Amino acid sequence: MADLKKLDDIVNQLDIESKKLKIFHEVYAEIEKIKGDLESNIKELETYSEKLDKSSSKLDKEAKSLNDKLSEIKDSILQKVEIIEETNKKFQREFDSDITSKLNKHSSDIEVTIRAEAKETSNSIENSLTKLLPEQLNEIKTTLFKVVDDNDKLTKKIDLLSLGVLVVVGILVYKFFINI
Repeated sequence: MADLKKLDDIVNQLDIESKKLKIFHEVYAEIEKIKGDLESNIKELETYSEKLDKSSSKLDKEAKSLNDKLSEIKDSILQKVEIIEETNKKFQREFDSDITSKLNKHSSDIEVTIRAEAKETSNSIENSLTKLLPEQLNEIKTTLFKVVDDNDKLTKKIDLLSLGVLVVVGILVYKFFINI
């Protein structure tokens, strides 16, 4: 009986060990499966890494090419801007000169016309008044001289106004071309 009890203990021990071995075998199988998955993942990662390296290399080449093209475009634009600036400066000088001469010409014409009309009007009024109202002639002459004097002042104001208009036009043209 003692032998049976020992045998029973050994069988129980073997049963426990077989259960442990079975559990160990399941764990080992799971480890093998994980190992296989890891190897597969490593191979996929290496494949993706190679593809990524190739793509990165292509992307670097494309970026360099685009940077080169961008530099060319930038240089071309800068050259065109310089040409446009030169052309605009030349145009502005010619425009300023032309406007100045035309304003001076017209202001001179206006001034001559006003003076001629003032003298003609003055003579006409003077002749009419001399015939019609001799007693008020002195008073009218005084007023007439004031009108002529005011006319001269008006002519000077027109000259100043013409100069002011010329300056304003010049400033506007300058600002216009700077903003372009």
